[in-house]
Amino acid sequence: MVTRKPVRIEIIEPIAEHRSKRGAAGAGGVPIRTRSLSCSHRDGGEPRVARRSWAGGESHVAAILSSMMKLLDWPGRAHGFAPHFHTEFFISVTLRGVCDFECEGLQFSAGAGQISIIPPFHVHAARCGEGTLYKGVYLDGPWMRRWLPGGDDRWNGCWRAPHVIDGGELADRLTQAFAHADETAISSVASMILRNDARFVAGARSSVAWRSRAMHWMQTFAFEPCSIEKTAARMAMTGQGFARAFRRNFGVTAVFFRKQLRLHAAEELLLQHISPAMTAASSGFSDQAHLHRELKATRGVSPTNYARYYHMIG
Repeated sequence: MVTRKPVRIEIIEPIAEHRSKRGAAGAGGVPIRTRSLSCSHRDGGEPRVARRSWAGGESHVAAILSSMMKLLDWPGRAHGFAPHFHTEFFISVTLRGVCDFECEGLQFSAGAGQISIIPPFHVHAARCGEGTLYKGVYLDGPWMRRWLPGGDDRWNGCWRAPHVIDGGELADRLTQAFAHADETAISSVASMILRNDARFVAGARSSVAWRSRAMHWMQTFAFEPCSIEKTAARMAMTGQGFARAFRRNFGVTAVFFRKQLRLHAAEELLLQHISPAMTAASSGFSDQAHLHRELKATRGVSPTNYARYYHMIG
């Protein structure tokens, strides 16, 4: 007997200018395409991953559970997180110790009782010492559309926010909501934080069409060999020309961006209890060891232990 557990996932595509290390405008995104991954679990056997295709025939993998909310419960281990970005808003509250991080070239420290805000597609790195405890939540496009007025319009520009704020009562309420894994309470507090402390700045729109097309093909081929070369061909550009244009438009290299898409897809597969080996194969990594290195560097945990610290509610 086969029990099917379909997985519906969404990637948010950025179409706004990426902020440089000199402090120019920040990155934003707008939902343009949704892609799906179907996983079927056979009783007593290994989950089977089936790829689906668009009408055009390009295979693809999913990226974010649109009906769920992902939480992070950092256990207090010392760790440094290599530069990376998320396709969602990340909001966390530090419970003990200090977390130092760099976002878009600026240095920040979040101590006990302070709230950190990382907007989508903002490249950041972090370091926390032994004993530092914090809890965080990842808020995706469907959440934005539901909880923030004009959420769709805001994705057309970019976000500037104080990356660390004194939480006060909001920090207490967020901590309590995390403790009870209360999705509604977390959403309520998070929406207040973003309404009060995140600043939306309209992004330049002269290159929106190019960025939209580039992201469409980047996501289509992200999990295949020679993905950047295929994307360049679809954009009628040479590989070098596309690489230069991508960095100019997004502020990061196409290789770096592709790696983040692959990591994001791998995370959601691991949360569905897909084996690390199958996750690596399905999300574009050369093998399980490759996935292990990248996930350990940017998320602080191995594929095997990922679900111990990151989990879904909703």
